Amino acid sequence: MSDSTVVVIGGGVIGLCIAWFARQAGFEVTVLERSTSNHSGCSLGNAGQIVPSHFEPLSSPVALRLAVRSLFDRASPLRVEPRLDPAWLRFSWHFLRHATARHVARSAPLLRDLSLLSRELYTELDRQWQGGFGFAPSGLLSLCESQGSLEAETAAIAHARSLGIAAEPVSRADLARLEPELRYQVAGAVLYSQDACLEPDRLHQQLERRLHAAGVPVLHEHEAVQFRVDRGNVRDVMVRSPQGEQAMRAAQYVIAAGAFSPALARTLGARLVIEAGKGISVTLDSPAVLPRHPAIMVDSRVAVTPMGRRLRFAGTMQFAGLDSSIPTARLAPMLAAVARHVPDISLEALRAVPAWAGLRPCTPDGLPLLGRLSRFDNVVIASGHAMLGVSLGAVTGRLGAQLLARQTPAIALQALDPERFG
Repeated sequence: MSDSTVVVIGGGVIGLCIAWFARQAGFEVTVLERSTSNHSGCSLGNAGQIVPSHFEPLSSPVALRLAVRSLFDRASPLRVEPRLDPAWLRFSWHFLRHATARHVARSAPLLRDLSLLSRELYTELDRQWQGGFGFAPSGLLSLCESQGSLEAETAAIAHARSLGIAAEPVSRADLARLEPELRYQVAGAVLYSQDACLEPDRLHQQLERRLHAAGVPVLHEHEAVQFRVDRGNVRDVMVRSPQGEQAMRAAQYVIAAGAFSPALARTLGARLVIEAGKGISVTLDSPAVLPRHPAIMVDSRVAVTPMGRRLRFAGTMQFAGLDSSIPTARLAPMLAAVARHVPDISLEALRAVPAWAGLRPCTPDGLPLLGRLSRFDNVVIASGHAMLGVSLGAVTGRLGAQLLARQTPAIALQALDPERFG
């Protein structure tokens, strides 16, 4: 067996990006994906936004207030459904510990660095591949539906600028000039000009196609179920497929299985503190109007993304375990908010479109897990990106490949230690 062999477990955007950059670095890579080739996992139906503006981690005082409120409000954009489960209790304890202004301030420079490098790498991929995944460096509008949210968002401009993130206030008159086809019913906005967007499904297709051309097999319906250890390192991984079970062996392994990563890591005695946060989206084909910029509706936490001739609305964060069902109580408030503040899109048109749901892998401090396991030198963890999987996909691919090559990563990864929660 060659020392350059790598098995990447997980065929979402994180796993495929690591496979791509590892292959470019000379590794012999195989990707295992538990779902079928036409699956609609978390990497496909999301908002597709690349957001240096999102330098505040999910674990924050604002998120804590929303989580508490959600216990009494089923329509809250962030919905927590507590359960008496050791994993959930552990996640909740660490979330409470990290939902502080100090943690936000400490995390912001790291999230900025990750996001800006990821945007740079997507720009380079777009150039190398001559397009093909809808990359649009158009900036992003943070739309404030209420005067209170506009005041808070405007106050945050100074923090963004102190981090080197370009941000400027947008009046309602300016908004009408930036988006002449849409009549957003909002108090105002902030423009983050370094943000961008892409089409997640097309990115996924491009990565699989180019990996195939580079000699990297992406094996669908191949579920990694258990690692086997020999002399302190992982010897092989047992894989279940339609052809039965088989052992696959490599010099190194990457666990990039999203919300399903903890179960696989447990077979190594490793505890990854990740909970599934369910998101929902609806996508309109050829709507009557299309925005020129992706946007975030701040109050209702809904992302608006033009994708070619499609328009996607994505939102909600529901902690309810590995449940991908779409309850009306979660979908209806999101659609109502869109129809209320984007009057050119009717509620009837939104209701007529089948909704999609995906399980985002969330950590209690809102930062990804990226690094080697301490007990197994040939296992890299790459998971826990929450809502930033696509946004940080490219940079995770580059940093993951550097870890595999045992190079010093371009960005210090101590804060992303997969075992930082004990």
